[in-house]
Amino acid sequence: MKTTEVKEAPGHLDFRALQIFVAVSNLRSMSKAAAQLGISQGAVSQQIAKMEANFGLEFFDRHRRELRILPAGTNLLFHARRILQDVRLCEQSLHRFSGYAYPSLSVTIVNTMSKILSPPIIEALDGKVEKIHLNTSVSLRHDQEILNDRTDILLSALPFDPEIYEIHHIASEPLVLLAPNGYLTQSAPDDLAELARSLPFAHFSSRRRIGALASDYLMRVLGFIPRSLEFDQTATMIDAIRRRAGWGIATPFCLWGANLCEREIDVRALPPPAPHRTINLIAKRDRFANMPADLAASCRSHLNREVLMGLMPLVPSELLPIVM
Repeated sequence: MKTTEVKEAPGHLDFRALQIFVAVSNLRSMSKAAAQLGISQGAVSQQIAKMEANFGLEFFDRHRRELRILPAGTNLLFHARRILQDVRLCEQSLHRFSGYAYPSLSVTIVNTMSKILSPPIIEALDGKVEKIHLNTSVSLRHDQEILNDRTDILLSALPFDPEIYEIHHIASEPLVLLAPNGYLTQSAPDDLAELARSLPFAHFSSRRRIGALASDYLMRVLGFIPRSLEFDQTATMIDAIRRRAGWGIATPFCLWGANLCEREIDVRALPPPAPHRTINLIAKRDRFANMPADLAASCRSHLNREVLMGLMPLVPSELLPIVM
């Protein structure tokens, strides 16, 4: 039977060649590189010459005692170091492997739910993922993060196409009116317009889903956005309302973890039609088997077991979030 000889492709590189090249580049000497690698100087010289011949390039200027790396060599060195580092990381991961289903997973949580949902996410992934990246997002465009594979799992209030993504419902909640304790009783405003005249409107940036929903709602109901105090952090907005510096629109989940005592802030239903938001867990289809569904179930369990109990003294029962 006739055999076909497999010829080495022009410009071929292998792992050992890259190791030798990086050693020579670091030490600026073929003899020192040979000693470090435990091979002969001739083998090092031969390997470098072969690489240069394969690519038709010169990597080193040899006309001096200490080698000087040339532009082509600098380019190769940049990539070679990254390749060798990736191989080392791969070897380390395999040596440490203990049955993890995934080596790495990135999870992005909408900012107002990060403090609430990070614990059940971490607990559910323990022993299944070697490295967990937890991120928070405040932007209305954080859907781009999962679309462009910058994150694997997204917990968001934005709408997503169910034809492209797995969507697991977690909870739904209304936007509610927040006012300093007793203020609504004392001034007895008949409507939001009078409340807006009495105190500044404390709100999130319109870059956030809640901020955008609140602004759209006020434009429909009042026809204008009242004088306002804009906040980036939930805790500082809630504190401003507690100190009677303003009134606000947020969701019940925003009150959790704000160290509020009962009756420090009055929570009321907004005049209809009040907006709602739905928190979903989103993942690209057919990537993670049952893991997204299991994560969503852990989040729902955590909300029912711990979070809703903490909200009951602060929020009227008819305004509590509904865990799906």
